[in-house]
Amino acid sequence: MSSKLASLVFVVSIALPAAPLHGVEGAFEINQDCAIAGCFAGDSAGFPVTISAGGRYVLTSNLNVTTAVDAITVTALATVVSIDLAGHQMDGGGRCSGFPVSSCVFGTGVTGIDFNAAAGTMLEVRGGTIRGFGRAIFTDIHAAAGTTIEDMVIAESTASASAITLGVSGTDPSVVNVRRTKLLRNFFGGLSMDTEIKSMLEDLIVVGNGVPGQPAVQILGQGSVVRSRFYDNGGRGLFCVVCAMGENMFSNNSGGDVNTQYTVATVRDMGGNVCADGTCP
Repeated sequence: MSSKLASLVFVVSIALPAAPLHGVEGAFEINQDCAIAGCFAGDSAGFPVTISAGGRYVLTSNLNVTTAVDAITVTALATVVSIDLAGHQMDGGGRCSGFPVSSCVFGTGVTGIDFNAAAGTMLEVRGGTIRGFGRAIFTDIHAAAGTTIEDMVIAESTASASAITLGVSGTDPSVVNVRRTKLLRNFFGGLSMDTEIKSMLEDLIVVGNGVPGQPAVQILGQGSVVRSRFYDNGGRGLFCVVCAMGENMFSNNSGGDVNTQYTVATVRDMGGNVCADGTCP
């Protein structure tokens, strides 16, 4: 190959990357700039960014919320809404101190993602960080269609409620999957799910969440918890009514290893659990 041709090949290889980072075909973009004017149809100017239709939504910048509102509100009906943070951070401005957390300074952001949709809508959230809001992800009308949260960092939520709080409307069961997610130094706990929710928690890291007496993860219905790590939380690492457990580790929760590390009313032992207080099934 001539030196001229080799140079041409090199230039083309730079100019035409194989996998563009942004502008994913078929996805709606959300970023700090478009939030000012409205990002797409159904979204008015300013925060919150309102998702009123199904589809895939991708962050193409960090989001910094500097007024007392939510970052994203989901109102779409009977559909699938997928929110990909694409490695970006949503920041509500709050910060916490202590390890486990003993106090927090409130920011302006109220909720990172407020799921305010009716029954039949499925929510997927993945691939980034939600930090410094009162609550990171919240719904009190959780639908039977279910929710998936994966590959997330949820940190320094400041409200007197779990960083991820999932409630239900009515008595229909709902399904929640949380995978490969870190719940770090949230004031009141990392995750709480209502009685009608059936959950699968896999590969979580739950560290430094505050408030003695408040479990870092609370499952009021049925669930399974596998390959997860709970340590240095102010309260118990886990509270669950009915849970299958396998290959989990509990250490230094509730003020130290001599104290209760978790509470599960009905345990279905899958084996391989390690508990510093010696109470693992």
